[in-house]
Amino acid sequence: MVGSFGKRMLNLTAKYADLWNTGYLGDVETLTQPRNDLLAACHEVGRDPATLGVTAMIYVHYPAMMPLPEGLDNPPLSGTPTQIAKTMLAYERAGVEHVMFHLLPYKSEAIHKFEQALHIYHQLSDQQG
Repeated sequence: MVGSFGKRMLNLTAKYADLWNTGYLGDVETLTQPRNDLLAACHEVGRDPATLGVTAMIYVHYPAMMPLPEGLDNPPLSGTPTQIAKTMLAYERAGVEHVMFHLLPYKSEAIHKFEQALHIYHQLSDQQG
């Protein structure tokens, strides 16, 4: 797995990696430009992009627990557990194989709220079959 941005690193990723990790995303739309950059790199090195797995690090922000930190690359994912679960499903539909979540804040209350979203995600995913 290679976590990369920028033309040089994306070309190396497209040439040698089995998995590409992009990070610090929010809503699924924040994946669009990094993925387009990766597709261009795959084209440049002659690789079928379907042979390169995609993983993502996603920010999840709970504004009632802390203010939004400055300097984030993308606006973080936020909302109700159902909204967060639907975004997880959207990442799955977009072809992201594995996700990691960066909770803001990283404390037990946020973990418990996020757990609710995971349960809803599994229910939605099972319904989609």
